Amino acid sequence: MDGTAAAMSRVSARVVHMSDDTSLPPAPPPPEEPPEEEWEDSWSPDVEDAQPSATSPAPVVPDGPRRATGDVDAEAVGAQAQDLIQQLAGPEATVRPDQLTAIIALLEGRRALVVQRTGWGKTAVYLLATALARRRGDGPTLLVSPLLALMRDQLLAAERVGVRAATINSANIDKWGEVERAVTSDEVDLLLISPERLNHPGFRERVWPFLAARVGMVVVDEAHCISDWGHDFRPDYRRIKDVLADLGDAGVLATTATANDRVVDDVTAQLGEGTVILRGGLDRSSLHLAVHDLDDDERLAWMAGWIPTVEGSGIVYCLTVADTELVAEFLRAEGIDAVAYSSSLDNDAREQLEADLKADRVKAVVATSALGMGFDKADLTFVVHHGLPSSPVAYYQAIGRAGRGVDRADVVALPGHDDDAVWAYFASASMPRQKLVDQILETLSVGSSTSVAALETSVNAGRGRLDAALRILDVDGAVERVKGGWTATGKGWRPDEERIDRVGRARDHEADAMRTYAGLAAKGECLMRLLLDHLDDPSVSDDASWRCGRCQGCDPSLASATFAADPDTVARALAFLRSRDVIVEPRRMWPTGLSDRKGRIKGLQAEEGRALARGSDPGWRDVVEVLLRRGADPSDPAVEQALEEAVAGLFAVLKRWRWSVRPTWVAWVPSRSRPWLPETLAERIATAGRMELVDAVRRTGVDTPPQERMGNSAHAATNAIAGLTVDASAVRGAPAGPCLLVDDLRTSGWTLTVVTDLLGQAGAQTVLPLVLKRAY
Repeated sequence: MDGTAAAMSRVSARVVHMSDDTSLPPAPPPPEEPPEEEWEDSWSPDVEDAQPSATSPAPVVPDGPRRATGDVDAEAVGAQAQDLIQQLAGPEATVRPDQLTAIIALLEGRRALVVQRTGWGKTAVYLLATALARRRGDGPTLLVSPLLALMRDQLLAAERVGVRAATINSANIDKWGEVERAVTSDEVDLLLISPERLNHPGFRERVWPFLAARVGMVVVDEAHCISDWGHDFRPDYRRIKDVLADLGDAGVLATTATANDRVVDDVTAQLGEGTVILRGGLDRSSLHLAVHDLDDDERLAWMAGWIPTVEGSGIVYCLTVADTELVAEFLRAEGIDAVAYSSSLDNDAREQLEADLKADRVKAVVATSALGMGFDKADLTFVVHHGLPSSPVAYYQAIGRAGRGVDRADVVALPGHDDDAVWAYFASASMPRQKLVDQILETLSVGSSTSVAALETSVNAGRGRLDAALRILDVDGAVERVKGGWTATGKGWRPDEERIDRVGRARDHEADAMRTYAGLAAKGECLMRLLLDHLDDPSVSDDASWRCGRCQGCDPSLASATFAADPDTVARALAFLRSRDVIVEPRRMWPTGLSDRKGRIKGLQAEEGRALARGSDPGWRDVVEVLLRRGADPSDPAVEQALEEAVAGLFAVLKRWRWSVRPTWVAWVPSRSRPWLPETLAERIATAGRMELVDAVRRTGVDTPPQERMGNSAHAATNAIAGLTVDASAVRGAPAGPCLLVDDLRTSGWTLTVVTDLLGQAGAQTVLPLVLKRAY
C-alpha cells in the first residue's frame, strides 16, 4: 500500500477522531461548512448586529389566551381539515388518519412526533392545525425550521390555506422591523425562525416576550436535528427543550422523515411524557435506486450521457462547493442546461435557481446540501449523488427530493475517491476540541464583549470551526452572545467524553454502511433495504425477506444500472479535468490584529495567479498527491514521472494565461517540509521558458509551524511574516519585468501575499503567482 492509500485507509478506519490539535487538516480542502454556510442564519457581525428600524416596537406582553380551552370536536375538526387540505393540495386531496390525529392532539395542547416519508404531508399537519387554531382565537404558531430553502416553500404553502406567515432570517434584514411589528400586533399566524434565532439578542429583547406569553403552538421541523444521534445535528436545537418549558400548555409538533429508533427515543424524551408518536413506512414506490463505482472522469462522462435520457429535471448533489461548479461546468460543456447551487450564492440567486428548477427551465441543479431538506418539487425525476453523504439516513433525506408526485424517479449513487476524507472533515468540525475551547475561554472575559474577528487573533481556528465551537459553548452555558460579540460566563467547559464516544461509534457504523452500499448491487442485495434498515422502518424491520423489487440489486436490468459512459465522453471529461484554469485570487486587505500592517495592503499586491490543481482535483490528484506526500524522494522514479507531468501541466497553464506582460524571471517560496519541490518546479519552468531563475526568497530561520496548521488569516499572516524574508540585492539584480513566483501549496494565500509585499519593498514591480495546488 502506498503512502496515499495508507493515509486514506487510516481516515476510513475512524471517521471521528478527537485530538488536542486545533489545526485544520491539510487535505481535503474544507468543504462547505454547515455551521457557517449551510445553516439558515449567518453569524457574521453585519447580520447579527444589524438593527431594525428605529420604529421597532417595544416588547408587548398580551392579555389574550394562549389557546382555547374545552373539548375538541373531532368530527367538526375533520370536516374543516378536509376543506383546508383541498385548498392546499387540490380537490382530490384527503386528510390522512394520522394527519387528523396529530391535528387534534395539537388543538388539545398535547405533543406529537410525526415520522413519515417525504411527500406524506407533514407540512399540512401544522398548516391546517394553525388555521383551525387561529379561527378559534388561539395564539400564533412558532415554527423552528433549519434552512432558507425550506422556509421559502413553507411560506408559499401557508398562503394557500389563508395562514399569514412571516419569517425573520438572515436574508430579510430590511424587513425585521416590519415583521416584528406584525408579530407583536398579533397579525402573524405562523412565524418561521431558525433555531439560532432563538438566541439572537435583538429577537430575545423585542419579540420573545410576546411569543412566550401568546404562542399557542410550536412546530419543530426536521426534528432529527434535535438529537445528537441525528445525521444533521444542530447545537441550537438543544435550546428547544427550554423553550417548550417556557410555553406551558402550547401544543407541540415535531416532524421528520429521517429518524431511526435512537433519534425517535431522544426526540421523544426532549418533548416529554405523553408524546403521541405517529410513525409510518418510509419506502416510496416511485424510487428506483442504482449505484456505480467509477473513476472521476467516468463519473462526469456517465452523468453527461445519462441525464439527457431521463425525462424531466433533477438534482445532482455534491459534497463541496468546488465540485458543484466543476460538475455544472462540464455538463454545460456537454450541452446540458445545468447550474451550480450552494450557499456561496446570494439569497436572490438561490431563489431564482429554485424557481427555475421548479419550472423546468433547467435540466439539472448541481447543489450542495444547501438545497436539501424541505425543497419541494413534486415531479423531480432524478437525483444523482456525485460523492455520498456519510450516513444512510442523510442519503435517504436527500433522495427523498425525488419522486413525490410522479410514478417513477431514478436515484443514482456515484461514490467518490475523497468521500471518506470529506466525512472526516465534517465530523471533526462537529465537536470542539478541548485545546480550542481553552483558547476561546482564555481570550474571552466575563462582562466584556469580544468580536469574532478579535477572537481570531488569539485563537488558531477558522471562522467556521470557531463559530461552531461558540454555538456549542453558548448552548452549554460557558459563553454568552451579547451585542457586539461574545462574553464568558465564568463557567468552565469539559467535553462529554461518553457522548463523544457513543456518537462517534454511531457515525462510524453509518459510514461503514455507506461503504457497504456501493457494493450491494453487485451482490444482488436490495439497496432500499439497507436504507430502511438504518431508519428502523417498522414496515420492513419484521420481515427479513423484504425487498423493494425496483433497485439495481433487485433488478439488474434497470436502465440506470445498465447505462455505460461513451469512451469519447470519458476522454473529453479527462481533458476537461486537466484543462480547467484554477484562479489564485490575491489578498487586498491585511487581517485584523497585525501590529505593523493594517487595512488595505499599501505595498505591492500580487496579480491574479494560477494553480495547476484545486483541492482534491480529480484531474491532477494522483500527480499532486505523489509530489506533496510527506517524505517524497525526488530520486524516486515515480516522483520524477509525477514531476514531469506537473511541469507539463503548469506549462499548459502558462500558455492559457493571458497576462499583459510576459514574466522575465522566476523566484520560488522555500518550503520547510518539501525544500526540493518549489525550487525544482521553478528551475524547470525557468529553463523551459527561457526566464532567469532568481534565488530571492529565504526563510528567516525562525522556527515557524507549517502554514497548513494555521486556522485563520490572522495566524497565517503572522506566521508568514515571521518565517520569510527577501534578499533585496537578488531582486535588484533580476531582469526588468514581472516575476513569476512559484509555490507548491496555496492554503490561505497569506504566504504569497507576504512574499509579494517583501518583493515589492525590494524593488519588484509585478508578481504573478503560479502554484502547484490551491488547497481550497
